[in-house]
Amino acid sequence: MGSRYVPLTYSFYNEFGNLVNYQAYLNFDPNGLVTIETNGLPLPQNIPVDLHGTYSLSTSLSYSNQVSGPFTRQCNDPNQQGSVVNYTVQPYMFYASNQQDADAQAWSYLYAHGQDNANQQGSCLPLCDFQFSPGDIQSYTSGRVASNGAQLVFSFNFNAPYDYYTGGTIGYITGGCTLPFNSGPMNVQDPNDYTRVWQVTFNGQGGSFGTVQISLVQGNWPFANQPVTISGSWPQ
Repeated sequence: MGSRYVPLTYSFYNEFGNLVNYQAYLNFDPNGLVTIETNGLPLPQNIPVDLHGTYSLSTSLSYSNQVSGPFTRQCNDPNQQGSVVNYTVQPYMFYASNQQDADAQAWSYLYAHGQDNANQQGSCLPLCDFQFSPGDIQSYTSGRVASNGAQLVFSFNFNAPYDYYTGGTIGYITGGCTLPFNSGPMNVQDPNDYTRVWQVTFNGQGGSFGTVQISLVQGNWPFANQPVTISGSWPQ
């Protein structure tokens, strides 16, 4: 039999005298070693800690895997765009009689808390003045770039201008923001075809003016008028 994780709660009083409860797990190693895992949270030092829980070692349970997803900071100002914050639910946080139900709890927790975390940890970035290149992109739905010099978010939705499209200059930034100095090329997956990966380059780093160029680096090229969707953030 392999390692078995036993859910428990560890409790202690913090420096403000408040009782704090965290979920943790005892790992019963096949060789007899018992260790505690706290999902990355630190155990307090030099103060009493109470470990408590009830579990039958004869019970076979499945524990949730790690899940994560991106969430965009919500901004009230229409001239700003929220940064993207990745939220992660650590493994073993939930358990059930089968893996599917255990993972479903983890995904529910992710969706219940990810947006609030993005609103607390993310930033509202000023929108750049952006326009698609009229000589290259004739049909588009939307194009947005926002940057404060330290963070960058972007989203482009347009139709491929011709068959076997592999990219080129798609637009220009003409002010309204400051681009990062060192964002570098970024690889972004196209949700219209998950085999398709675009490399996105922002020229004019450190300034308020520049060009946006893309290049197909992996997957199937789109044919004329097929949708292309490119969105992402830096740092990635």
